[in-house]
Amino acid sequence: MFQRIIKNQLFLLFALATILLIVLFTIVMLSFTGTGQQTQTLRIASMTPPAQSILEPNTTQAFSIAFSSETDKTALSPVLSYTGIVSDQTPHSVNISVDLLNDNKTLQIKTVDQIVPYSKYTLEITDMRTKRLILSADFFTKPITPTKPINNDLTLQQYLPYEAITYRLSYNERLGIYIFNLKLNPNSSDNFNLQYENAKAEAERFIEGKGINLSDIVIDWRRT
Repeated sequence: MFQRIIKNQLFLLFALATILLIVLFTIVMLSFTGTGQQTQTLRIASMTPPAQSILEPNTTQAFSIAFSSETDKTALSPVLSYTGIVSDQTPHSVNISVDLLNDNKTLQIKTVDQIVPYSKYTLEITDMRTKRLILSADFFTKPITPTKPINNDLTLQQYLPYEAITYRLSYNERLGIYIFNLKLNPNSSDNFNLQYENAKAEAERFIEGKGINLSDIVIDWRRT
């Protein structure tokens, strides 16, 4: 009788241990699957017009972005802004309409307002599932004026072009302005915005180290 009780208790413990292992295994697999879905980031297959294109001013503009896999509209957060090339370099947000085509792979973005002349437009798209920036593209309006800004100090020009690990500084004679280009490190643990802000701060220290006042020069701070 006593041995039967012991056997029954051992069987019960074995059964409970088996159930516990199955539950733990299920939790681990669900956690692994969920993590994989969260870290899967969308990739850009193509874009029209391509980055660095010249946009026609005084008209509305359409952008078409094709992804390598299907997505849904709520997973994407597109933002369009513009700054003046030679004046008013304060970023201005642009009203846009956003639609996802029937293939669930192509995003159509259209400006509600007309394109402003002599400006740089920046289109950024964030994957809201991973909170990562998956697109940052610059465009310029047509025509681009070759007139040099009156207050642009040309002292910095003698030190350019300058290559750093995180950025590049150059001077565009046609526009008469300085150009900052971010050198994005895809292996960095810092996100896109943090890399940009750190690189910009480094560039500002480099310029000020040459005895140049940042308020005396015009820089196009490009995020690409």
